Amino acid sequence: MDSMRSILMMLGILIHSSQVYNPNKSWLVTSDDTHPIFKILIDNIILFRMPTFFIISGFFCLMILSRKGLTSFLLNKCQRILLPLFTTVFTLNLLQFYLFSQSEFSLIRYLSSGEWVSHLWFLLNLLFYFILAAILIPNTQKDSYNLVNRIAKLICRTPTLILLLTLPFLSIAIIATNSLGVSLYSDLYNIITIYKLLSYLPYFIFGIFLFSSKELLHKFTLIDKTTLFFCLIISVSLKFYPILNNPSFNNIMQVYADTLLAWTIASCIFRFFYLFANKRSKIWSQLSNASYTVYLFHHLIVALIGSLAIKLNLAPITGMFFLLTATLFITIIIHNKIISKQPLFNLLFNGKYKKQRI
Repeated sequence: MDSMRSILMMLGILIHSSQVYNPNKSWLVTSDDTHPIFKILIDNIILFRMPTFFIISGFFCLMILSRKGLTSFLLNKCQRILLPLFTTVFTLNLLQFYLFSQSEFSLIRYLSSGEWVSHLWFLLNLLFYFILAAILIPNTQKDSYNLVNRIAKLICRTPTLILLLTLPFLSIAIIATNSLGVSLYSDLYNIITIYKLLSYLPYFIFGIFLFSSKELLHKFTLIDKTTLFFCLIISVSLKFYPILNNPSFNNIMQVYADTLLAWTIASCIFRFFYLFANKRSKIWSQLSNASYTVYLFHHLIVALIGSLAIKLNLAPITGMFFLLTATLFITIIIHNKIISKQPLFNLLFNGKYKKQRI
């Protein structure tokens, strides 16, 4: 499962490389020479990438809580999340802001405007989810953990098709809170987007249930192909063929279709990695070890190389592949030759501390 998480993180390179040539021009660096295929590519990857990532994060969250206990869990998350977050904010992201800010550089504006968050938003989400899990499940021997087990067993008894068709209603319920007075589409101190925080929470919670029940994990991982195909047909049909001539209803159906697609593809990804990447492998191990460094460094590097690609007038397809391969190569080299070799850098950027052998 660690290999699955690492690949999902590295997909960030593909997304941001594509953003350079996205017709929407909503990123740090954009080319005048764009191609619509990149908008389609980005929109489709975004559908499943972070939902699947947060399912895995929920799984590992309960695993560490159950094995290490509350205190060790909190210390682990401070080291693995907070430390790399602060390090990147005051090094890579600060440099990125200095180089690509549209106005005069100001450290106060950098911090107060939330510009420092950039591609690290998911770490803030994780911190919130981890704290929530620590509060609600502080001890895996207590009633709260037993409740998780009971809910997981109840979910497991639900027919697979019904389960997949029901899960998207959680997202619709979250959107419905906006009409109840929750400022769903506002930002908390220009740092955390409330909608992002709440919309990914069901996936994280589901990951917790997956760890608590091996039967549920097996069920979600190996959903039969007929059920998966049926859900894909339903989601695509709702997405491209509106049922009613009612904009509000159709918007809700769009959310349902996108979310159903996310859950379905997440199950397919679990199946793929279970069947083809479930054994120990040196390559998967190296990619897993490098993935955190790759993610933290890639944003700035894509922006720098993207600027170069634009000056070279590379065609969109050629430029994107140049960006993708160059960034992946450079970030892996940075990890293998610098970050992993220096204990201090490994601690600051990866949250890992390994004593040097004498």
